[in-house]
Amino acid sequence: MVRILSQEDLDILRDLPSLYSLDLHVREAVREKLVITGSTGTDHAVPPFRSLSMFKLTSYAMALVFERGAMRKLQLLSFSFRLRDTKYVHADFDLGFENLTSLKAVDVAIDCHSAFLWEVKAAEAAMRKATNLNLNLPTLDVTRHFEREMQWEENQDNLELETMEEEEELSGIAKIGPWGGNGGRPYDAKTAPRRLKSATICSGTVVDSLSFSYVDRTGKQHIAGPWGGHGGSNHTILLGSSELLKLVEQLVWYQTLL
Repeated sequence: MVRILSQEDLDILRDLPSLYSLDLHVREAVREKLVITGSTGTDHAVPPFRSLSMFKLTSYAMALVFERGAMRKLQLLSFSFRLRDTKYVHADFDLGFENLTSLKAVDVAIDCHSAFLWEVKAAEAAMRKATNLNLNLPTLDVTRHFEREMQWEENQDNLELETMEEEEELSGIAKIGPWGGNGGRPYDAKTAPRRLKSATICSGTVVDSLSFSYVDRTGKQHIAGPWGGHGGSNHTILLGSSELLKLVEQLVWYQTLL
C-alpha cells in the first residue's frame, strides 16, 4: 500500500526483472495521468515490466495509460476505482488497452459513490469499447459497488424499470429464479439477449468459470463473463444460427475428508 503513486514509482518498478505479479493499493487520488511506457524493440534494450503477467490496481482514480509495447506479458488486468475521481483525470477513459498484446482478461470494479447512473453506464460502455480495441478480444467483467450511494435524478427509477421491461418484452425473455442458497454473488447479462452464439466452460477437475457470447435484438454481439475463477482450460460450444440451448444440467459432488 502506498499513499500516492507517481510516475517515478512506475519507472522504478518497470525495471524489476522478476516482477511477475503486482498488486498496488493507492490511498490518495492521482490528479494526473500516469504512463506505462512500452518498448518497440529499439528504445529499450530490456522491455519494461518484462515478466509481469498479473497487475491489480486499487485507487480512488484510475489514471493509467498504456503505451504501445507496454507490459508485453500481461494477461490479467484488474483495477478498482471511484468514478467521480477518475473522471477528473480520464474523462474519455482512453486507457490504451489495445497496446497490451498478451491481455486475456480485464476485471473492473467501479465505485459509484456520488456518481449519476448515466455516468456509470457511460464508464461501463467506455470500458467495453476500450477492451474491444484489443486484438486478443480479452474478456471483461465489470461490477458496481456502492450503488446505493449514487446520485439519483428525478424519475430515474421509473425510466430504468420501463427500459428494462421494454427490452425484455421485445426480446421475448422471461426470467425465473434464482434457486439455491443465499451465498455467492449474482451475475447476469447487462443487455437483453436475442440469440446465444457460444458458451465457454473453463474447467479442470471442476468447472472454474462460465462465459457466453450472444446477440441482442439489434444484432449487436455481447460477451458475458467469464464468471468464476481463473483456473482450468477453455472448452467452447458454438451454436449455429438455427440451434438453440434448451437444457443445462449440473452435477454437484460432495467429498467428506476423514
